[in-house]
Amino acid sequence: MSTEVKIKVTGLQEGTTDEEITTEAVGTMLYKEPYYYVSYEENIDRESNTKSKTVLRFSDCELRVTRKGEVESVLEFSEGGIHNSIYMTAFGNFDVEVRTDRLTIKQNEKGAVLEVDYHIGLNAMPPAPGKLYIQIYFT
Repeated sequence: MSTEVKIKVTGLQEGTTDEEITTEAVGTMLYKEPYYYVSYEENIDRESNTKSKTVLRFSDCELRVTRKGEVESVLEFSEGGIHNSIYMTAFGNFDVEVRTDRLTIKQNEKGAVLEVDYHIGLNAMPPAPGKLYIQIYFT
């Protein structure tokens, strides 16, 4: 049985712009052993009304972020792990490598907090540091 949740995702991509992006949404959370699944829709960017479906799948030691829509990607995080995937956009596909430096997942009766420090590289570009902070609240 799924439960309604509020989700707040803050991402910081360090580098030349140090751009921080925060998204807030309402979605659903479901537990199917051994994973929690949080599903929600979000706008692709600030200027667009185009929606993307995002699914967070996590356990005590790993997180997968899957986006489907105009932009499609799968990012996997496990402390010390390296994950390769393809970031698909209308402008072309990009090879992505993600190295997880730190992953912390805390759960309590109010929801969950997931924190990730990582390095991400697109195509042949050198990896840049990033941070992901996800708050999930039961409504």
